[in-house]
Amino acid sequence: MKYIDFTTSLPQSYDPEQLARRVRHLSARLRDFGPGGPELLSADQTTGQVRARFPGHSADDIRRQLEERFGIRTRLDGDALLFQLTPHIAFEELDHVWGCLFELLF
Repeated sequence: MKYIDFTTSLPQSYDPEQLARRVRHLSARLRDFGPGGPELLSADQTTGQVRARFPGHSADDIRRQLEERFGIRTRLDGDALLFQLTPHIAFEELDHVWGCLFELLF
């Protein structure tokens, strides 16, 4: 099982453009779902935080399934999930998250 942790803080020094690219990539993947998919609430290229809601699904249930079934750790933020990106998360890992969410939602 692949482990991806979206709960770690940003490192003290990092390339802001690398972080912004990852935020844009995950945001685009979340928007790709279309109807029945996640609702992108925010995507902050400066902080690396991406928030998404899952209409018709409990965010806590999605969070729990991501962690237990796929090894993907996120934080619950009200009725949404918070993905804290870092410049060290690979683009392939973001694509993997998309695939796991697709499996859970459809």
